[in-house]
Amino acid sequence: MKDFKDKKTMVTIGGKPVLVHFNIPACRRVEQEQPGFNILNSKIPDFEIAPFLLRCGVAPEDAPWKDEAEFLKLYEDCKVEELSLVIEAYQNAVGFTNAIFQPTMEKIAKLIEEAKALDKKAKK
Repeated sequence: MKDFKDKKTMVTIGGKPVLVHFNIPACRRVEQEQPGFNILNSKIPDFEIAPFLLRCGVAPEDAPWKDEAEFLKLYEDCKVEELSLVIEAYQNAVGFTNAIFQPTMEKIAKLIEEAKALDKKAKK
């Protein structure tokens, strides 16, 4: 990946290069199928993570498969190196989102601490 914001990669599926892009629609597909999905603490088996993310990361109109059986057949021929980039792209998308909210969350935490200190002073 080029940098932290790189949320897309190309994967060869069925002999054709296909864009895997973890934009908002793709992240919604992940969330719809596996609410609260987290690679490190997933409710799905490890061997399902890469195909799950690949399937969600490809826009439905760009998918070269018609159904799950065809997808799994095509998936078996994917290169491990390309699949690892799919996982990395997803993590970049999650990290990018977290990076947007991190400063806000830090400010909120600081405000909460200040409010607690003021409340404590007022009770004395």
